[in-house]
Amino acid sequence: MRALVASGIVLVAAGIYLLLPGFGVLGLPPIGAYWPAPILLAGIISLWAYFSRRGGPEEIFFGLALTGLGAVLLLHTLRGYGAGVGDLLPAVFFVAGLAFLARYGVDRSTGASALALGLVLTPLGTFYLLVEQGLLNPAVASFWPVLLILGGLPLLFARK
Repeated sequence: MRALVASGIVLVAAGIYLLLPGFGVLGLPPIGAYWPAPILLAGIISLWAYFSRRGGPEEIFFGLALTGLGAVLLLHTLRGYGAGVGDLLPAVFFVAGLAFLARYGVDRSTGASALALGLVLTPLGTFYLLVEQGLLNPAVASFWPVLLILGGLPLLFARK
């Protein structure tokens, strides 16, 4: 029954959206700009599945990764965030890093590789997002390998 209601809501919303330009409501992006929405929805469903029944680390990882990726791509298509795909990489690194950290936080048996990837990708993405938004001097960006060093040091001294 819920699937029927959800399908009905989607069809009515799509119909209204497609009718609005005919009534003089302008400025709406074309419906094709919403192609990342299913990615975002898949991530939200995965997160809901994790939190509603305390699922495994895969659900939190894919939920965060798909939700973040869908949101970044939706921003790109609707608001022109980033001129090209290369401009989206810092946000993708940030989202991937958070997903790896969440996976490690939920299940520490995933190993140090998930932690290391999270500790490297999250600050790296943050760093370049700050540079991209003009909040950090680009000259400072040349020191990004320091983040790799800082991410590797704990792994060298980790107890087995």
